[in-house]
Amino acid sequence: MQKSLLSQACALTAQGYNSFRHRGTMMLLGALLGIGVMGVAAMTSPAHAAKADQTWNPKPAPDDVTVAMPCGGSMVFKKVYTSNDKKLDDKGFSAGSNNSDSMLSQSPNGRYIQGAFHDKDGYYYLMAKYELTEAQYKVLSSWDGGKGKCPTAKFTVKDRTPKTGLSWFDAVNLTRSYSLFLSGEGASSAPKSSDSVPAFARLPTDSEWEFAARGGMNVSSSEFSADVFPFADGKTIADYAWFKGQGSSSDGKVRVIGLKEPNPLGFYDILGNVSEMMLDPFHATRTGRLHGQSGGFTVRGGSVLSGPDEMITAYRSERAYFTKGKETQGRDMGLRMVLSLPFTTSINEVRDLNAQVAKLGTDDLADTKGGGSVNTLGELDKILAQHKAAQARAEAESKKAIAQAEEARKKAETAKSSAKAGSDAVKAENEQLKKELAAQKSEADTARNELKNMGQYILTMNQNLNKLRANMIESNARRDEMRDRAIISSMRLGGYLCSSIAKAEVERELKDNVLSILTRTQKSIPCKDDDSKCLKRNAEQLSKAEQNVAIARVTVDYLLSYYADHLTDTNDTFDHKFIKAQLKNAQQAMGRNNGELHRYIAQFETDAQKYRNGSRDLEENKKRWLKQCLGIARNK
Repeated sequence: MQKSLLSQACALTAQGYNSFRHRGTMMLLGALLGIGVMGVAAMTSPAHAAKADQTWNPKPAPDDVTVAMPCGGSMVFKKVYTSNDKKLDDKGFSAGSNNSDSMLSQSPNGRYIQGAFHDKDGYYYLMAKYELTEAQYKVLSSWDGGKGKCPTAKFTVKDRTPKTGLSWFDAVNLTRSYSLFLSGEGASSAPKSSDSVPAFARLPTDSEWEFAARGGMNVSSSEFSADVFPFADGKTIADYAWFKGQGSSSDGKVRVIGLKEPNPLGFYDILGNVSEMMLDPFHATRTGRLHGQSGGFTVRGGSVLSGPDEMITAYRSERAYFTKGKETQGRDMGLRMVLSLPFTTSINEVRDLNAQVAKLGTDDLADTKGGGSVNTLGELDKILAQHKAAQARAEAESKKAIAQAEEARKKAETAKSSAKAGSDAVKAENEQLKKELAAQKSEADTARNELKNMGQYILTMNQNLNKLRANMIESNARRDEMRDRAIISSMRLGGYLCSSIAKAEVERELKDNVLSILTRTQKSIPCKDDDSKCLKRNAEQLSKAEQNVAIARVTVDYLLSYYADHLTDTNDTFDHKFIKAQLKNAQQAMGRNNGELHRYIAQFETDAQKYRNGSRDLEENKKRWLKQCLGIARNK
């Protein structure tokens, strides 16, 4: 009887707790651990989605960007975000893989990327949601820059398969045709720059493709660095790609677009089905970078003829542009388009970006903790200015010495002429004057050579100092980039600690409730005085419950202390203006679909500012932090 009541009480308490967990906490844990919650959310189509257009967009989504094509066709794109507010702040990432057998083409290497378009969420580029289909190929090739006729036959299921049998030159020509349409009769549908310059179509770059294939900013940094983007619960690579291997069922045949699951950014068949041609030539990889030689063209993603070991986002291979006197083609090779813009679209933007470039790597006097306030570059600029002034003085002195020497030469010539016609006394006087002038000329020549040597020395010194300045600017730029990455990592840890505090406090409340229910139950239904087993069982249950509560309280306090230490260390290491500037990047580093962690990161930034300027009463601050972090968990 007693055990039954206790079990029921605990079950009721757990039921309430589980309700909270399933509503929020498990979503948070799934986001932190990357265990599929994100994947399910990303892969699920909305119930209110419009009826799919099977030819152009078989799997519509709310964030699709649909752009018109000739002859009433369309191409659907997805936004791939790269960075936030500044165009020059391109996104760095690591491409390649340590697990690849082909280290010549797939070893880890550093890349940078930036989107051409901008909205309230930052910079992004547009990449086609699907591989180019037979239907899209027909409308582009038939339109032929406005000189042809649109196809009249009704599109069939076959027209929804990716177009293959194309050379790299064919692919570029298709992007050319689409660009002509977007800049002409299709301009009203084309995405545009802020000053209304229409987008143009091209093949994706190698970096654009890999960044998007890995999941971009929709995945956490650990998921991004994995060999394959994260799968939804219970899914395998066979649910996402057509390839040659068990579970794929491709049978070596190219399949209709959109039948498999998309990657976290919403791209279908990014791996498998047909391999995709890149815009830039192939470069081998070595020691963390791309090799300098440009080769054939690059293909990515693998195809229905590829094995399962090639179904990784790092996989890339080289194809020759020509084979046996013909342009290289492949029955398993297609393309996926990208929309882009010129780097600059107005003279005002050129001026603004030039000013921004000039400031890159300069010291920030407000950076008292990162070394910027030392103003090393400023002091070096003073030395350069002093050397420039010294060089100018040396050149002036050199000109003066040359003029004096020339004057001495003229006087010597005059004296020589006079000596021929004059008396002996005059001749003697002229001879003496000639000797004095010769000595003066010699001194002038010596001074001129010394000044010339000094000028050369100053010039060489200036060249070395300018080279040093350029190296310092590059070093400072890398320092700033490393500082920003460290801040992002620090803020992510702060957000994780805040979320852990909330979870630990929920656990503590649950265990407190269990202890309270257990205590009340034992009082309302006491054991008989002579029932030693009952008394022992009650004592053991009560002792265990009290221990659980004690452990839970210690855990909460430990996490709060850790949070306080991390806030202190963060404020001691970085100026707050740099912390605030990296808030969006820190939130995006965890992936756009990563639960509510972005709210905990924002709370950490707020707490860092308040702790920096406010009270250092640790116990009061702990109470406030606990309340705020728990509030985020309860207000999802």
